[in-house]
Amino acid sequence: MSRILGVVSGCGPFASNFFINRMFQLTPAEKEWDYFRIIADYNPFVPSRTKALLYGEEAPTSELVRTIENLQNMGASLVAVPCNSAHGWYDGVSEFIKIPWLNLIKVTANAVKKRNIEGVLVIGAYVPVEKRLYDKYLDDTEYLNDSKYTKVYQLIEELKSDGDRIEIKKKFSDILKPYKNKIDGVVIACTELSMLFGMDEPEWNGFQVIDSTNEYAKKCVEICKGGDRNG
Repeated sequence: MSRILGVVSGCGPFASNFFINRMFQLTPAEKEWDYFRIIADYNPFVPSRTKALLYGEEAPTSELVRTIENLQNMGASLVAVPCNSAHGWYDGVSEFIKIPWLNLIKVTANAVKKRNIEGVLVIGAYVPVEKRLYDKYLDDTEYLNDSKYTKVYQLIEELKSDGDRIEIKKKFSDILKPYKNKIDGVVIACTELSMLFGMDEPEWNGFQVIDSTNEYAKKCVEICKGGDRNG
């Protein structure tokens, strides 16, 4: 019997759609009943993770807890939150929920280690960069300077509005040009930025790519199809 996955989908609706579709693409299935059950809560009222950290506004903790409890009440036995930024409050939320929240940051970091990539440039939104979320699981991480991250944040906002992905990917490539031949890999630590990459794109423009959304989707499929009961 497959596990029922609950997905907190309000932290970027287009990105959440992309994540759920990616799970479908990665699921070994020939018939519709070969997939596993997913319950998604598109809650647009989870407070901004960036504003909580940048301006001291309301933290997303309470609303994330309520949303996860709602998913549990509908039958979910495991929850996925396809948002790197939300994991800045992972410990605080996990303290109050009864079903496990699969940690995206840890899953992605494990994928980096599995590929034996020593140094990575972490590219994400404000929270994972400012809080250095990946440093808890990886020893050798680098980050862009503030001016370049401002450009990255602008691209993320364009993607949240369903902007032209081809043009946005060109702009993203320009941002990373100075790092070519200086780093081994790039961690795509934002679900919106993951929308720029294909399902099987381990290398791009000379960089090894570790896409957090892809790795998270793979792990969810593995667990919910019965391959990893420990999750």
